[in-house]
Amino acid sequence: MRLREEYIDTEKIRLSLLPLPIHGEAARKEAQAAFCAAEHGLFWAFHDAMFAYSDVEGLPAEFDPELVASILASAGGDPEELKGCLSSGAHAQEVERIEEIACKLGVRGITTFFLGNWIIPGAYPFEISQHFIDAFLRRNRGKARIYPFFTSTLSIAKSQS
Repeated sequence: MRLREEYIDTEKIRLSLLPLPIHGEAARKEAQAAFCAAEHGLFWAFHDAMFAYSDVEGLPAEFDPELVASILASAGGDPEELKGCLSSGAHAQEVERIEEIACKLGVRGITTFFLGNWIIPGAYPFEISQHFIDAFLRRNRGKARIYPFFTSTLSIAKSQS
């Protein structure tokens, strides 16, 4: 993921998870699973494993904790810890809070960039995203934070103080 390598990992932009209600309960549970994986430093490994699985098999319409646990295991995680984390609801309120923020901000679909006062909805090829991100960073001397919000439940916040 070039966006991650060139902008998120270098902390030029911040990636945030926003599971939206249009994706239903399965999306909320998958978001919680991503937060559980992140507790163990496995977010990106889990993220990549989920996308690799979905590229081949697609994702089921309903949340399957056994499937998600096996995907986490393939990324080096402990499936029993994930199941325990999910059953405890440890991240349910966090996911709900983020969902409320997304709705208040008017985020309605996959990938929304917040560039200062501009809101740019939509998923674009890397080169197009790169163009508007770089233009914004140049305009603000690289000091402004850009927040691309992904409604994919397979993406999670990379905190930046």
